Amino acid sequence: MAKKLSPRQEEFIRIYLSDPARNASDAYRKAGFNSKNPDVDAAQLLVNPSIKPKVDEYEAKIKQIAEEKFGITQERILQDLAEIAFTKPTEIVEWSGDTVTMKNSADLTERQKASVSKVQQGFTDTGRKYVKLEHYDRVAALKTLGAHLGMWSKNVTNKDGAGDNPRDPKIVLSRLSQLLSKRK
Repeated sequence: MAKKLSPRQEEFIRIYLSDPARNASDAYRKAGFNSKNPDVDAAQLLVNPSIKPKVDEYEAKIKQIAEEKFGITQERILQDLAEIAFTKPTEIVEWSGDTVTMKNSADLTERQKASVSKVQQGFTDTGRKYVKLEHYDRVAALKTLGAHLGMWSKNVTNKDGAGDNPRDPKIVLSRLSQLLSKRK
């Protein structure tokens, strides 16, 4: 049976869950706890048998609402990140010498369109017409995908070579290929 929470523990949970970054150390300090090792103590609070179920329940509830009301799923987010990460500028614009030509948006796939963050048209101070096209940050998308898939972990091991390691490049590429193929 979980013990009754202290007012500070309740405040820690409230602050922690209201922070989109889920910074436990900040929540620990803001809740009024003092410690020489706030990172360690905050981490211990998160696994405390009285606190962990409350945090897990709240996060599960938020995830359920996000999925049901807004269609936000892990798969959809990974798919969108993959679209941004793997769409090359040459799929949308062509250039040669000093000429740049944008492809017609009607000819672009949904994946290609999803990679564009902004299209702007205007005139310079000298009256010359310009068109500006911006992509979402491919490097940031790649870093986010890699982090999610555990590719940057220093502890990647798969001694038996069975291919069950989610960090195995074959599995990563297969999963990304599946996500991208759904959008074509």
